[in-house]
Amino acid sequence: MAGEKDEPGGPPPLWLMTEEHFAFLAIKKTDDPLVSPPFAIGSEEYVRQVVDRWQNGEEPKEESDQVEEPELKLDDSQESTLSSALTKAVEFSASQSHLIAVTTAAPTIFNYVHVRSNVLDPIVKNCAPIIDDGTVSVYGMDQNQHEDFDKARKALLDLRLGIAALPNATLMSLVASFDALVTDLVARMLRLDKSWMERSDRKLSFDKLAQAISIDDLITNAIREELYQFSRGSHDEQAKFIESNFGIAIRSHWRRWPDYIEVFERRNLIAHGETNFNSRYVSICEGAGHKGSKKLLGQNIEIRPNYLQQALDILTEFAILLPFAVWRKISTEQEEKAFSHLNEAAYTLITNGRYTVAERVLEFALTLTKVCVPVVLIQRLTINSASALRHAGQIDQANAVLDGVDWSASSDLFQICMQAVRGNGAEVAKLLPRFANSSELNAPTFKQWPCFSFIRDDESVKIAFLETFGVPLSVPASQTPSSETREKDHSESDKSTVH
Repeated sequence: MAGEKDEPGGPPPLWLMTEEHFAFLAIKKTDDPLVSPPFAIGSEEYVRQVVDRWQNGEEPKEESDQVEEPELKLDDSQESTLSSALTKAVEFSASQSHLIAVTTAAPTIFNYVHVRSNVLDPIVKNCAPIIDDGTVSVYGMDQNQHEDFDKARKALLDLRLGIAALPNATLMSLVASFDALVTDLVARMLRLDKSWMERSDRKLSFDKLAQAISIDDLITNAIREELYQFSRGSHDEQAKFIESNFGIAIRSHWRRWPDYIEVFERRNLIAHGETNFNSRYVSICEGAGHKGSKKLLGQNIEIRPNYLQQALDILTEFAILLPFAVWRKISTEQEEKAFSHLNEAAYTLITNGRYTVAERVLEFALTLTKVCVPVVLIQRLTINSASALRHAGQIDQANAVLDGVDWSASSDLFQICMQAVRGNGAEVAKLLPRFANSSELNAPTFKQWPCFSFIRDDESVKIAFLETFGVPLSVPASQTPSSETREKDHSESDKSTVH
């Protein structure tokens, strides 16, 4: 249904009856069919601003084909600094996961496109088949066509060589991105907790003191020097630096430490042009406690997609647990916030399909002793831990995690989430009517939360969902909910209580 047009000079009539819409998508038109058009998605105010820029001839940022909402500026408080570090770790996981996916799919996609477009299609298009019996087609080529075909075939061989190098290049990129992330994290920690300066034996020359504008300038230069030395040390030396300056035990307490070191040693082999696992690799890995590296001695180095995924999980776990541990160390009065932000990070990992690393960081948090956090937060962590395990196919382990908590006095929200993770659709259907007018759980959150993905196909749940919220659990693309239903779905849809 269209409304009246805006007066000339007013806002562009791109959207009318705003209450009918949950969000907006703007696509900038392009004349090039081979170029993905820029687009923006978000609130009406945000999309209007983007459209105004486009209509005024301003181009989107070159580094992205998607215009994103501006990032909020964080203050220098402990909470914002460390929660931002957790956010960056999760973003690192997401971006590198996509890179690994591209590396995995590239051989099939690029080979297919090149063979079809450059090798076969020119012959099929310009030559008549000599034989075409429905099973096989044979084409005759003249000398020029054969020469063109031969050039395309050689280009295909070069392409395959390039594609074969992608896994090694991806591991190099993965480690480089991780190193930048950790260096940034250490910089944040050095600025946040300056007690390391009292223990440092680094000396300042009179020249530097004379050139300094202020104490803050001296501190900034000192941190810059520490980061310079930190970034050039081995990852074992970096761990020692963190342990000595922030009082966090990594090497002796983190279960994945041997695998962590192995990732960097494998990367070092590739960086130095090695094609086989050598004795240096074995020596360093065994020194870190890695098992199985000796069996690889002399074998060809091959980077498989599964290895890249495992390496990403290990590096992400480190990047999340480090700021979490620092937070608990220097902000003991904010322990509840530390656990809450860790839970948010784990929830995002689950929604991104990084189930293994989500379960690991949650397991770490749940096995800590002498913590002072509310019971509801422990229940939230437990739900997400079990959800991650079940998403990873470990159903028995997921149920065991749930069995470790007494749910008898928990709220309806935790009851329905717990039953959903157990895959108990009948119980979820019984509990759903209690949320008919709830701000804790509504139609959008039920559709979005990963813990409910295990029972959304249950017929009893679909019926209860429709009766409770007035909309079907799954809506055909040709159907659109009424404005009244949308307004109901809008309320609190992005304020997730159980993440």
